[in-house]
Amino acid sequence: MSRLNNANNENEELSSIVFATVPGMMGLPDILQPPHSGGGMTTASSHMSLRHNIPREERCFITKSVSYMHERAHWINAVRGDNDLKNDVELLLADLGVTGDGMDLDQESNLTNLERNVHAALDKYAFIAVTGSLQTINQLFDMVNAENNLRQGQLDTTGVMRSRKLNFSDQAIVNPQNELVALHPEHFLISGSVLSIYDPLVRLPKMYVPAPDRRLREFPGAINHATLPPFTFTSSRAPAAVLNPFFVILNAEIKFRRYLRQINSNPPSTPLPNDVLHLINRTIDLVRLLYWKPTTRPGTLTKGKGKSSGELPRRNPPRYSRPAQFQEADDNGEDGMTSMQGQASGSRHTRPAFQCPKDADLATCGAIGSALLSTRDREHDSAYRKSQLISEGEYNIISV
Repeated sequence: MSRLNNANNENEELSSIVFATVPGMMGLPDILQPPHSGGGMTTASSHMSLRHNIPREERCFITKSVSYMHERAHWINAVRGDNDLKNDVELLLADLGVTGDGMDLDQESNLTNLERNVHAALDKYAFIAVTGSLQTINQLFDMVNAENNLRQGQLDTTGVMRSRKLNFSDQAIVNPQNELVALHPEHFLISGSVLSIYDPLVRLPKMYVPAPDRRLREFPGAINHATLPPFTFTSSRAPAAVLNPFFVILNAEIKFRRYLRQINSNPPSTPLPNDVLHLINRTIDLVRLLYWKPTTRPGTLTKGKGKSSGELPRRNPPRYSRPAQFQEADDNGEDGMTSMQGQASGSRHTRPAFQCPKDADLATCGAIGSALLSTRDREHDSAYRKSQLISEGEYNIISV
C-alpha cells in the first residue's frame, strides 16, 4: 500500500506505509524497518508485542507449521465488550470443575496459534472441529463419570454437595490425543485445496484432501491412502499454561450438536463415516457428564446444603488454574484480545454467578451453558438472551 508524499520533496514520490518490525525467532534475526518520513508507528507494530501472550514460534495447534502470520485463537469465547457475560462464562467453567475460580479467558491455557485459513474454517464456518481422540474421550468420560458417582454418593450420605475434583495430573489431561473432525470436508478443502500437516522431525509436510468416503486422506485421496491420524500438542509452556483439553472439547461439542441438527433436517448424500459419528456422539456424552450435578434423592440424608441441579455456586479462591477457548480474528489478524501475563491469583468475580433456573433439568442447563460458551455468533447471542428469560421464568425450555 502506498501514499503520495511531497512534504519534503519538490517532486512527488510514492512512499510506502510503514511496515511492522519483525522480531527474530527460531534463529532468524530481527527485521528492523527503516524510519518512515511520515513518522510514527502503525497500530500493528506498536501493539504487536501486546497481542501475543503465547510465543510466536509456537507451532500451529493443528498443522504444526510456524509462521509470523498465525493467529492467536481462544478455544472458549473471550467475550469482547461484555464484562458481565465474560464473568458468567468464567464462573460457569469454574463450576464445571474444569478450571480454577481465578481463571481468565485470556490465559495461555485457553490459547493456541492457528493458521489463518484453519482458524476461519474452525471458528467462522465450522467446517471442522477438534475433539479428543476416541481413546482420550473414553478416558475422560470414565474419569468424570467416576467423580460424578462419588459426588452423588457423598450427597446421599452426608447431605453436602462438594465441587468436582478432577485429577489434572492424569495423562488424558496432561498429554491428550486430539482429532480433527472434518464436518464439511469438501467445503473445507475446496477445488483442489490441501491441508498440509508438518512433521517437525523430517521438516516436510504431508498433504491431505477429502476422499470419496469423506475422510481426510493423504494426497491424492484414494480410498486406500492413510487417513489424518490423531495428534498431540507439544510446547515449552509452563504447567499452568498448558492447553486445557476440556476447553477444546467444549468448543467441539457445540459444533457437533449443531451439525447433528443440520443433517437431521437436511441429510447429506454421503454421510460421514460411522466411526466419526460415534466420536461426535461420544464427545457430546462427555460434555453432558460435565454439566451433570448431584441431586437430593428421596430417602437420603439432607442437610440443606445441596445445590439445585442448575445452580452455579460461587467458588473460593483458586484451585490450580487451567487453560481457556477461542474466537474469530479481527481486522489485524488476531482475535482481538489483549495480553494477560501470568495466571490469575484469586477470584476476580464480583457479581453473583449466572444461574440456571431452579430445579432445571440437565438438558436445559447444558443448553444454557452452551449458549454462554458460544455467545459470539448471532444464533447464540439470541440463545443467551433467551436463557436470561428462562431464568426469570418466562421460558420453560431452551434448544441451542
